[in-house]
Amino acid sequence: MFPYLVVFAICLFLNSRSSSKKILPILLSCLILSLLAGFRDLSVGADTDYYPHWYISALRNIKNFPDIVNLETNLDKGFLFLYWVGSWLSDQYWIGLFLVELLITTFTFWGYFRLSKHFGNSIFFFTFAFLFLIYNYTLNAMRQECAISIMFLAFSYLIEKRWITCLFWTFVAYTFHASAIVFAIIPVMLYVSSIENIRKRKTIFFIFICLGILGTVSLFTLVKMIGELGILNANHFNAYAEDGKFEGANHVPIVPSFFCIMIYYYIYLSIAKGIVDMKIAGFLFLVNTFYLLSLCLSLVSIYLYRVGLCFYLIDIYLFSVILSSKKTNNFLRIIAICYFLGYWFYLYNVQKSSETIPYTSEILGIN
Repeated sequence: MFPYLVVFAICLFLNSRSSSKKILPILLSCLILSLLAGFRDLSVGADTDYYPHWYISALRNIKNFPDIVNLETNLDKGFLFLYWVGSWLSDQYWIGLFLVELLITTFTFWGYFRLSKHFGNSIFFFTFAFLFLIYNYTLNAMRQECAISIMFLAFSYLIEKRWITCLFWTFVAYTFHASAIVFAIIPVMLYVSSIENIRKRKTIFFIFICLGILGTVSLFTLVKMIGELGILNANHFNAYAEDGKFEGANHVPIVPSFFCIMIYYYIYLSIAKGIVDMKIAGFLFLVNTFYLLSLCLSLVSIYLYRVGLCFYLIDIYLFSVILSSKKTNNFLRIIAICYFLGYWFYLYNVQKSSETIPYTSEILGIN
């Protein structure tokens, strides 16, 4: 636990001194976080031992980029490309882990700076939330977190209506993880929340959320239809299907669900105090609701909530926008920070989620 807290403190200090015109501190922060991830033992992270083995083994059949494109494999081509680049630098297992985290942190904070041109935001609150809510998870769900960080950047282009660039980065995200197709819902959310006629917007809000609930209930029918089109990896679908190897939980994840409820309260306050525009508040409401619906999918298959993780980072970003406002009192900020700390301690220390604590590193001499 201690190595994480030391690194987190350093990164918070560096990032708080960063800006769009002063990016060296945040680049150094990304490097430190990536080195911590890269130097870890293979026992740190539930799936850490699998990814290097699978993808390094696949590199034996690859000599150039066209080989990656033409390779018939169930492995994600984007992730495979990243490991191929890593093979130029070193044949040690840690280089792949390092590059994965470097990609995640770089794209995440790249997206942050691009979005900050449109939203008033404090990098301190966003960094704090990323470190304590997401970082440890990136050491486990590496492929999907790569896709999520790239989708976050794509979202910044979507805000600017730069459709082609947004589509390009969404496709890149898809090469890392098939769940990137869920990002297609985000433009619809933006459209619905930007409708000028208030009555019409409320009506479509209601219909859209009802469709979301219906889609959640009938997810497997929808996924099967999409799977038949060849968009989803068949092995991934079978693993998460109702009779697959990942059985459903007996309850919805409590800690993340409480976070969603807390955000609803902050949305209410942001509207009452005029902290954010009604359209932004409405968009955050939709994003938060669909993330909450994705958490309910764990009742069917324990890891199925992951299909909604692309909403989570956007959720956190817009929540940090509310926390950054001068109209938000310090007591509410303290509550949020305490929640982030409690979330991290309970989820990763007590429940041992993602199996990232204790942190050990033979390279760094940490046992």
